[in-house]
Amino acid sequence: MMYYMHNRAMKRWGTLVARVLLSAAFLYSGIWKVLAFSTAVGYFASAGLPLPSMLVVLSTIIEVGFGLMLLSGFMARIAAKVLFVFVILLTVAFNTNWSDQLQLMMAFNDFSIMGGLLMVIIYGPGPISFRCWCPKCKFDGKCHLCEDGDCSAENHSQ
Repeated sequence: MMYYMHNRAMKRWGTLVARVLLSAAFLYSGIWKVLAFSTAVGYFASAGLPLPSMLVVLSTIIEVGFGLMLLSGFMARIAAKVLFVFVILLTVAFNTNWSDQLQLMMAFNDFSIMGGLLMVIIYGPGPISFRCWCPKCKFDGKCHLCEDGDCSAENHSQ
């Protein structure tokens, strides 16, 4: 009986803790780019990326916007998919010189984050999340029509 209660608590709260930890990296990075915009632009330019200021703005929007979606659990699978591709692009842009020990460690850090995002993509945000606010949902956190994050009206016409 004790194992069952512990397992239920882990499933209930563990997914929330995992989303908080995953989203923290993106939110911190996005907020840092806002506070140190010129430094971030210089870092992107030093990597040889074109239009560094535009890329900093775009990456800030992705990190903060989709990081908040991941944190809240609202359309978390879509957020995790976008962030997964985003991390792949960042790894290719900044951490490809694996003869440099620091870049190799950063690449493995990116792989770990991608693993966590893949878990969200496969298993969803967990029971403690804002899943859907659609009027035809049961408000029990188990919207089967919006499970993949598409809460458009056409999906609720059935």
